[in-house]
Amino acid sequence: MSLLLTLMVYLLITQRARALSLVDERTQDLRVLNITDHLTGVYNRRYFEELMARLLVEANVQHRPLSLIMFDVDHFKHINDRWGHQCGDKVLQALCARIGSATRQTDLLCRTGGEEFALICPDSELDHTRLLAEKLRALINTQPFEDSGRVTCSFGVATWIASESFDSFIRRADTAMYRAKAMGRDQVQAADR
Repeated sequence: MSLLLTLMVYLLITQRARALSLVDERTQDLRVLNITDHLTGVYNRRYFEELMARLLVEANVQHRPLSLIMFDVDHFKHINDRWGHQCGDKVLQALCARIGSATRQTDLLCRTGGEEFALICPDSELDHTRLLAEKLRALINTQPFEDSGRVTCSFGVATWIASESFDSFIRRADTAMYRAKAMGRDQVQAADR
């Protein structure tokens, strides 16, 4: 009888451990789904805002540089209109793959809108970040995409100024990106200080 009872207790403990392990796996799966963009697999806008809030505090406390590259696919509506949304989706996926392969592990790529992205660059000064943005611009521009051919992006670069607000920092990078668009697209512009 005691052997049977021991076996039953063992089976119950084993089943409970498996159930808890499964719950942990599902919780992790849900977390990943909650912070990533379903199409591209990069971080989503909500997580971008969380990351930026945390990284701005760290940059302030540790007196370390933090830079941001905002970029947008030029004439993306034309890609969707001419070749269809499925082609547009493939362009966004390939674009993220290219950028991911050309950046540091510490750089964080986020999709902030339809064809708009942000690349957070911790421990990176403005000059280095501007060079990175130029490298990414050339990587995108010089290698045609499978279905749509040549694609270009406009880039805005900013480095955080001590005690600057989140909104001001984002606005400066965004303004630089829109200046790149206004000046003819397919270029990198640095934010004013």
